[in-house]
Amino acid sequence: MTPCRGGAEEGERTVLVLRVANEGKYNEKFTNLVHDYLRKSAIAVISSGSLTPAQRKCNEPECLTGLAKDSLILTANVTVRDEDHFINVSIFDAKSGRNRTADDVCERNEVERRLKALTGRLVDEAKGGGPVAPPPVLPSPRPQPAVPMVVTPALSAPAVSLPRVKPRLFSLWQALPTSRRILTGALLGTAALSLGGAITLNVVDAHQDCVSLTNYSGECAARATGLYATGYAVAGAALIGAGLALCLPNKGGKR
Repeated sequence: MTPCRGGAEEGERTVLVLRVANEGKYNEKFTNLVHDYLRKSAIAVISSGSLTPAQRKCNEPECLTGLAKDSLILTANVTVRDEDHFINVSIFDAKSGRNRTADDVCERNEVERRLKALTGRLVDEAKGGGPVAPPPVLPSPRPQPAVPMVVTPALSAPAVSLPRVKPRLFSLWQALPTSRRILTGALLGTAALSLGGAITLNVVDAHQDCVSLTNYSGECAARATGLYATGYAVAGAALIGAGLALCLPNKGGKR
């Protein structure tokens, strides 16, 4: 049974909203939403109220052409994956046998607005001869076999282990007893002070011939080389001690 046509001017392409499905099941609310949106947008829409459930399920080009010859036949589907809503809209041109599709992803509260926007864009393309999709009406024939061909397990294995490398030093610090933490902190502080003092003396000494300690005779009695060399040595020893305190096993055998 062919639905009756309403209010189309001569030569104007009419649109039949065949169905809008939610998770593959016919959804009357979404179907009426798209139908009313196109009608209010001054697009000639064919009344679909007399269609039977069997006609709503029509997918084959021959069946679609029998429903509305020379018209644009619109079908859509909304699917949910996790918290995302995937919208697919298809328009079959019964006159040329061509098919156009468009997709969008949105949150739940955006489904109705995105569905209307996607429908309007696709209808405009179909009426104006815009981009054409492959002949299939339904989105299922898309190259979905490519998804399982992607070696996801091989990629996911190293991605899981990489973030665990960063907190290793922090884990060692947490595992230390309080006494070892205090010792490590003291050694690191000693290393910082010794290194800072040695660098300061080294810089000062580089701008002078020597550092006079007694200078009674007008000559330098001693240079600062021994002082900052000692500072470097103390800093190095303190760092080594801190490393041992941090990394050596505890009495229980754990680090």
